[in-house]
This record gives sequence, C-alpha cells and structure tokens, in this order.
Amino acid sequence: MENLLTPIYHSRATELRLGFRNNILSTRVNNITTRVVTCAAVIGIGGTWMSLKPIQRHQRRRRA
Repeated sequence: MENLLTPIYHSRATELRLGFRNNILSTRVNNITTRVVTCAAVIGIGGTWMSLKPIQRHQRRRRA
C-alpha cells in the first residue's frame, strides 16, 4: 500500500509542493510475515518558468 499526500501552494508563476509519502510492504513466506514501513518527506518546485527552448534547425549561412 502506498499513500502520497501533497498540497500545492501557488505563488505567482511558481508552485511549491510539500508532502508526506508512506509505503507499506507486507510479505508472507512459510507462515512468517514480514512488514516494511517507509515514511518520507516530499518537496517539489514547479511552474511556468521551467520551460525548454524548442530545438532550432540549422540555418544556412549567407555569403556576402
């Protein structure tokens, strides 16, 4: 089971995501149950300022 909770905070052109992630893994072999629990903090930054420039094609050089 995996849970992820992240509210998004908007500030002009930037978005900030602060959250909590919880992962629970349970396995059973030969009547022995093993459980692994993982907790983590999540930080994310995004916005419209993160844009890639389109690839420019090679331009022919003009001779003078």
